[in-house]
Amino acid sequence: MSAGLIFGYEPTEIIVSLTESLTFDAAVSTDHSHSATVTQHPVETGSTISDHTVLNPMTLRIEGIFSETPMPSQLLKKSASTPSADLIESAKDQWNQLEAILEKREPVDVKTHLKEYETFVITAINNRQTAESGDSIFVFIDLVKVNIVDSETTDVPGVSEESKGTQSTTEASDTKAASGKALTVS
Repeated sequence: MSAGLIFGYEPTEIIVSLTESLTFDAAVSTDHSHSATVTQHPVETGSTISDHTVLNPMTLRIEGIFSETPMPSQLLKKSASTPSADLIESAKDQWNQLEAILEKREPVDVKTHLKEYETFVITAINNRQTAESGDSIFVFIDLVKVNIVDSETTDVPGVSEESKGTQSTTEASDTKAASGKALTVS
């Protein structure tokens, strides 16, 4: 199970496991970005050939607030599964928990009012505290979609066991198949 980050009209929440979650006291904004890059290949006539488009990974930026005063909906949610002594976490504790999630470097799911996203990784977290914000912490989270693929190593037909690893340095750099293994990505 990947962790989940929930954002929108309901409290914003990062679900780390079935028993651990991080809830934002307020969600201020989200920025959703999805773009593409056109490949460019210059040719000797001076022209550039553009014949392919590559989708860039989607990115999200979330701005939320941790405070010392949880919202009523969070109290109801927490009271159902949490002992009363643990109902209120300090803003500092919430920030520390967010740092721990970043340091795990594991994908999270994100649910916003616009769309549900899967397999995003938190790439940066920042906070801002001002005299006006008191004990509250304004939190900025950057996330990037990761595409996870499975790879497999297979034998290359026609390469004997004796010849594996016996090439000269220049021969080995010419082809990966010379080692008797090929990498396929699906």
